[in-house]
Amino acid sequence: MATKFGQFLIDKKKITEEQLTRALSSQSEEQIEFGQIALSLEKMKPNQVDMLHKAMTEENHAEKSIGEVAVELNFISSNDLHEILEMEEALNNKVGRILAMSGYITQAEIDKCLKEFNELPNT
Repeated sequence: MATKFGQFLIDKKKITEEQLTRALSSQSEEQIEFGQIALSLEKMKPNQVDMLHKAMTEENHAEKSIGEVAVELNFISSNDLHEILEMEEALNNKVGRILAMSGYITQAEIDKCLKEFNELPNT
């Protein structure tokens, strides 16, 4: 969704393609992964994270999220998954927040555009 919203901002002439590229690059560099969060919350052990990463390469898990597979393998409960995902959301910057922190657009403008974007059909 970040790329779609970013393209929406470009189309609205709120940011440039270069600014979006920089924000997406920053976002991917700072991304904290599911396994790191699960370890820090002591929801999984290091060997489970390794086994989970291996399982994610298997064809029968291709369409599943890493959290779904962790629950399926009984490494975590669905409550643990919810807690990990909440932490992941809180820790990982969204592209709009990065654009605003970089001074490319105001947070108020991001909020206004996001509302408009979410009201579009098929987003």
